[in-house]
Amino acid sequence: MNPLSSVFCLRLICHRHLFLWSNLFIIGLLAFAHPLSVTAATESSPTQSTYYVSKNGTNQDGTSWATAWNELDQIPWAQIKPGDLILLDGGETEMVYYTTLTIEQSGTRDQPITIRLSDEAHHNGKVTIFGGRSTPLPYCNQQDYDYQDDGARFYGIYIDGRWITIEGTKWSGIEIYGHNRNGIRFDNSAGNILVRNITIYDNGSATLTAEGWLPDLPGVRLAGPNVTFERAIIYDNGQDAFQSSHGDNGIENFTIRQSWLHNSRRHPSVDEAFNWCRHTDAVQIHDGGTHTGFLFEESVFGPGFTNTVNMGERGSGGGAIRAVTHDVTFRNMLLTKAADNNILSHPRTDEKPQRWVIDHVTSHCPKTKGHCLYLEGFNHTITNSIFVGANITLKDGLRTYGDNCLWGIKNLRQAFPLGATIQPHFVNVNEGDHFSQDDYALDAGSPCAGIGSSIRSVAQLLALPDDGPGSTIPRPDPTPGSTLPKLEWEAESGEIQAPFTVQGGYIVQAAEVGTPAEGGRAFYKFTIATAGTYVVTARVNAPTGGTNSLFFDIDAEPSGDYMIWDIKVTDGFAKRTASWRGSGTFATSEFRPALFPLEAGEHTLTLRGREGNVQLDKIGIELYNPSGSLDFDLFLPLVHR
Repeated sequence: MNPLSSVFCLRLICHRHLFLWSNLFIIGLLAFAHPLSVTAATESSPTQSTYYVSKNGTNQDGTSWATAWNELDQIPWAQIKPGDLILLDGGETEMVYYTTLTIEQSGTRDQPITIRLSDEAHHNGKVTIFGGRSTPLPYCNQQDYDYQDDGARFYGIYIDGRWITIEGTKWSGIEIYGHNRNGIRFDNSAGNILVRNITIYDNGSATLTAEGWLPDLPGVRLAGPNVTFERAIIYDNGQDAFQSSHGDNGIENFTIRQSWLHNSRRHPSVDEAFNWCRHTDAVQIHDGGTHTGFLFEESVFGPGFTNTVNMGERGSGGGAIRAVTHDVTFRNMLLTKAADNNILSHPRTDEKPQRWVIDHVTSHCPKTKGHCLYLEGFNHTITNSIFVGANITLKDGLRTYGDNCLWGIKNLRQAFPLGATIQPHFVNVNEGDHFSQDDYALDAGSPCAGIGSSIRSVAQLLALPDDGPGSTIPRPDPTPGSTLPKLEWEAESGEIQAPFTVQGGYIVQAAEVGTPAEGGRAFYKFTIATAGTYVVTARVNAPTGGTNSLFFDIDAEPSGDYMIWDIKVTDGFAKRTASWRGSGTFATSEFRPALFPLEAGEHTLTLRGREGNVQLDKIGIELYNPSGSLDFDLFLPLVHR
């Protein structure tokens, strides 16, 4: 553990229950950080043109239901412009399309292209995209099977564009099945995609082996930055629900919200899913290099998977890339009944996962052979969660933990008390059935009240109202929407000590020093009204690479190079959010931004000069808000140390 991690661990263990609240502020706000695609891809903007697709159209110009393009492959993408809306006819109850929706054009941040099920009467049934294979995929080692390969299409939707919204308008408004590759395939060039109200099932391929037929391939082949799935139901595909693409194409900012991923088909002779022999996971990130920024919230994953979430894989052989995942957040998640592992993280050969947050999660593993939770790497947080059954291994420890309930854990491999051993007393759970859809509400008087997921059953999930893209259900306290406290003062208003001097409304130190004790000292007392996790901001003039750093800390004197704030060079005075170098370098600070869990009450900020001629005008303390504009050359939405 590096010195900075040690400092934080000591601070956070001392204030474990305090940090629980601040962590809730972080994860309550993180929803705005992940769905960069949601925020950007759904901004209101004037629609340029509206076009229509209907089996009943005359396939002329697509400008009305009468002249609508009559198949998905008839859309003339060269004609489609940013901001255009393409309405799909769902008929009275259902309309079936028999071609691939290949999206070959891009919108913009302010004017995404939207493909949407119509909400007009007589056109608002269900859009079904059928791949041509009417026989379900074979189960593992099935002996007699007729694979419908000829004439079946590979993909339901192929996305080769950016700033695209695909909207089913209601649960299962768009349904994709019967394709011989994937329900949805993302090209490596795709990005900033929002997919809502969609169902994907029975997509994949079949392979004949000496043991019999095997199913293969995932429901969604994932690639690209800023992809969000909301209100998706994905099940019974050849392999995983979501699987990363191959090659060095790291995923950035991937969100699954208010969705149900599961397997429902049972194997006839094995107490697992029909596709158990082909790693069948809710999400598997097994290739593609370094991936960052995952948010799984308010969803149900399971039952019926081999590994519910399986993220990261060591490389092997000459030059294998494989995968590692950083900044993974689980919030208000119900993960149930994996056969092998429920939450599984692996390092890449040269890199371990960092900064996972698990909060208000219910992980139920009554028949799981391996782990209810296996987590390697550093700077992870586990709070307010329930783990039942199987094993727990936290190979490298945790940064923060607290208020967890553990029951029936076979082996608990860590050197600290992750949580209390308490039976949660679920209302109606069948631990003997691998595929039952249970009610994980807690009995009245449960000692785990307030802990675990607020999504307690599939029925509850499917009854959630649809409040539009990015909507969330009520969360545990603190309630969303509370005012974000902000304090700001003039830099010269504190206790200023040499070699800092006050000049023209700012403070500055002329000469460079080597240690914090040699630098000027600026000392400020401030009062926090609401407990939370805060950042330090400053209006600063740092004109060159040799005049852009200082030391700082809250409630302690800054001590050592890991508390250096390397300021992005400014052109005159500009607002910057403070970072800590940690074990990084001046060009790549480890803690961007530096976060401080603060209880309500009085605190102190201490600044120490480092490089000469850094001018400080105003200083602020703000509740951390990842949706705001951080003043870095890279946007890192989930760096919370």
